[in-house]
Amino acid sequence: MERRRLRNMCCLLVLFPEWYGSVLRLVSGCPGIPHFCLRSGCLRCWNGGRWISKFFQTANSKPTRMGCLPTLRWSTPTHGWVKITTDGALNVIAKLGGVGVVRRDWRGGFLVVGEQQFPGITSVLILELFVVRYGLRMAQQHGFQQVMVESEFMKAIATLNRTHLDSSAIGMIADDVMQLVFTFSIVRFIHVSRLCNGVAQHLAKFALSSSNNLVWFEEPPTRIQELLFQDICNSS
Repeated sequence: MERRRLRNMCCLLVLFPEWYGSVLRLVSGCPGIPHFCLRSGCLRCWNGGRWISKFFQTANSKPTRMGCLPTLRWSTPTHGWVKITTDGALNVIAKLGGVGVVRRDWRGGFLVVGEQQFPGITSVLILELFVVRYGLRMAQQHGFQQVMVESEFMKAIATLNRTHLDSSAIGMIADDVMQLVFTFSIVRFIHVSRLCNGVAQHLAKFALSSSNNLVWFEEPPTRIQELLFQDICNSS
């Protein structure tokens, strides 16, 4: 019994430094990091309940190192950048697409939102590429040079980040988007969770019922003000 206890203690001493270092790296800068001690082969954690809750909140709010998981909540862009959040809604039966775009600055301040209807659309990928192009054209008209474009549709992001030539219809639309990209200093395409996309989702769905191309500057429409406020409150 004593030998088994000693063996368990040795395993803990070997594995603990690596595990502890990984935890500290993950929650670096996070308040409430626990204090650990080894006493009689036991690992003790003070303030554990609050810290564990904070640990999982922090872990879930950051993408993995390889970018396999999308960002789980909206976040402000880097200083000097603007962020364009995009989404599309498709009515397959009516062959109708609606797109929504919201653009905000590095402080989270509202700049502009737009929604537009596209007839004759039956492909989600084509619609998502259209909405990215729509958002970039709006940014181009106002002279922004450092732009982050967010979309929840991973296939659209993968298409725009591709390195090979594509002569298909989708490839031609993507090339059209990339021609716009070359007019900026830098553009980044980022895949995000649907949780980050509430404002653009609302605009896209509303666009399905309106044939008007609507754009709001400085003052957002009342129907999305609460969603914009929630993004700021929950931003990372």
